[in-house]
Amino acid sequence: MKRKIFLLLTFLSLLITSQLSGKIVTANMQARDSNIHEAQSGRDIDVFTQKGGVGNYIPSGSFGPAEEVFLYAKVTYNEWPIQNEIVAFEALFPDGGLFTILSGSTNASGIATASYRLPFSKNDPLKWFGNWTVIASADVADVVVYDILKF
Repeated sequence: MKRKIFLLLTFLSLLITSQLSGKIVTANMQARDSNIHEAQSGRDIDVFTQKGGVGNYIPSGSFGPAEEVFLYAKVTYNEWPIQNEIVAFEALFPDGGLFTILSGSTNASGIATASYRLPFSKNDPLKWFGNWTVIASADVADVVVYDILKF
């Protein structure tokens, strides 16, 4: 359990770095007997919201200030749902800064859920407008896979 959390946090750090640099970051952590990279070899994760985004790298519909965002991540291996797998959800502000990290465990259908409410400022109502990013990641058969959703 601690190992999976360590791998997910390591992977999230790499994703933050790639977001800030604009480059895709992959890491082969063979010294720790694990690999981190995009879904391949039947491993898959798909993050979406109650307003859409189903499919890898597909955007969701828009959300307004103070609206609750429900996140869903479907985790599969060779198109079969993975049960009881921890999924990390990382929400980034429009400027790329970290807003929150959440987690959920997959159910019998391979879907993990989490939610958060978008911020709102009465003094500056346009402060949080822009393109938000959510990155979902999970360990599927000893490989951390991820999907990116924008709204």
